[in-house]
Amino acid sequence: MKEIDLLKKIEKVATPPSLLTRIEAQLNQGVELLSRNWLVFSYGCIAALLIVNISLFSGQFSTPYSPTETVNLVDEMNLSPSNQLYND
Repeated sequence: MKEIDLLKKIEKVATPPSLLTRIEAQLNQGVELLSRNWLVFSYGCIAALLIVNISLFSGQFSTPYSPTETVNLVDEMNLSPSNQLYND
């Protein structure tokens, strides 16, 4: 309730006559959300991150083993090549 009491104590003041027109002019002029420098900077950072990610992950997903080594490993570990999840 203190806030409401404080609002009741606000008094009107005399404002310059051109204040309303200046406010309206600023509103009609529009607000630039981001400057061009920030847009260029942000696009540059995104592009740099993409390049770094692609360069880091491009070599990571290559298989270090040849197909024959993989088959030998599967045979040695007695792994089943079937896609059956549970025994019947």
